[in-house]
Amino acid sequence: MVSPGLVDSELTNGTSNTQILEAREIYRESIGGALQGDDIARGILFAYQQPQNLCVWELVMAPTKQLT
Repeated sequence: MVSPGLVDSELTNGTSNTQILEAREIYRESIGGALQGDDIARGILFAYQQPQNLCVWELVMAPTKQLT
């Protein structure tokens, strides 16, 4: 299971609610930015490259300053 924190993606463009978009941008700036798709890909690659005797059950990633 991959559980990313705040990620910059096209999913945010799915809303036209300006309050949601503004609140997201304020939060994004307060934590120093969001993860990028490449960040998630590197985490998945890390899990994939582990030896066969090691099982990565979950991969939880978030920007360093994101607390929840």
